[in-house]
Amino acid sequence: MQSKKRLICVKLESTYGTDATPTGAQAIQVRDLSITPLENDALDRQIVRPYLGGSDKIISGSRVKIEVEVELTGSGAAGTAPNVDALLRACGMAVVTTAGVSVVYTPISGGFESATMYYNQDGLLHKVTGGRGTWALALKAKALPTLKFSMTGLYNPVVDAAMLASTFSAVQVPLPVGSATTVSLHGYAGRMDALNINLGASAVYRELVGYRGVEISDRAVEGDISIEMPPIAAKDWFSAALNTNVGTLAVTHGITAGNIVQVDGPRVSVNSPAYEESDGVVMLKMGLSLTPLAGNDDVKLTFR
Repeated sequence: MQSKKRLICVKLESTYGTDATPTGAQAIQVRDLSITPLENDALDRQIVRPYLGGSDKIISGSRVKIEVEVELTGSGAAGTAPNVDALLRACGMAVVTTAGVSVVYTPISGGFESATMYYNQDGLLHKVTGGRGTWALALKAKALPTLKFSMTGLYNPVVDAAMLASTFSAVQVPLPVGSATTVSLHGYAGRMDALNINLGASAVYRELVGYRGVEISDRAVEGDISIEMPPIAAKDWFSAALNTNVGTLAVTHGITAGNIVQVDGPRVSVNSPAYEESDGVVMLKMGLSLTPLAGNDDVKLTFR
């Protein structure tokens, strides 16, 4: 068996946790992929015996965890969903598509979709049903922008199978974070070195009498940003942190239609400002808290 021949395909489930075949699944172009093919709880029988020794353990709560990192790009055509559409929706994001214009993802608080994920490792097909999770976005100057998904789903028996078909011709080449990126926080367009945003969705495995599945039970969108330290006259970030001032976050990455991604937060506060250094220049790193304004609008991803 050869090593590290891997492929992941994903599709949304029409009925929660019941998708059975790879038909119609979208192959995901990834940078990094990590899988825990079987995670479970071991229940110790704790039998009383007249001699030393461990007890048998009964396996319960079988699930699978997948972490996958992808390049943050568009689909190549404005109004066409990106390669990671199914994963975003399985993280508790609703989608609104405007033909020829944009695809917009915003968080929801109920009616969550789930996904079946097919992971092929050297001809061993792992099928993960009822998958849900969270995502984290990373923008770093002079690096490629990424989205990292952390997913949990239900274990299904592993089978021998040929590698799934993959077509990535529509996936766009990523642009380095820099001249193709603009950022505004609280109306201040600073010189940004790094931005990280975590959806903070809590996807928990639950097993009860009559039910087994993964549920999204909470969400707290947080992150951090590192910008070049401005004069106080230009922007007093210390005062903003002390007074829990809120303002907007607006980030645009990309130049050409079909490969432009926007990140927006309508109500963002900063916290714990701390000095850093980059290339001998003083930077300010601050935590970010992205909270809802009208509800289910903590953060918005727009592909256009």
